[in-house]
Amino acid sequence: MLTSSSALCYGAPMTLKDVLQPYGITTASELARKVGMSRQQASELWNEKAGIGKRVAKRITAATGCPFHVLMLYRDGDGDISGVTMQASGEKRGR
Repeated sequence: MLTSSSALCYGAPMTLKDVLQPYGITTASELARKVGMSRQQASELWNEKAGIGKRVAKRITAATGCPFHVLMLYRDGDGDISGVTMQASGEKRGR
């Protein structure tokens, strides 16, 4: 069985829903309640209307136990890797 971490290694497209389901978060409302964010912000993340930043990823990690690096690599609605961008030199930098 693939976990969120192993699926990411194989390049499977992952959404925040996919990433958080194994940690017991199955709705945007649960995400908002558990992390302590607004329902609107949680809904935008959940429905791929917004990417995830480092601060929010740290809060989700603290609340759910989902590894930070996994959250930083989930795919947003555009199919882009959320939370990490690449500079021309190839260095990773946070959004």
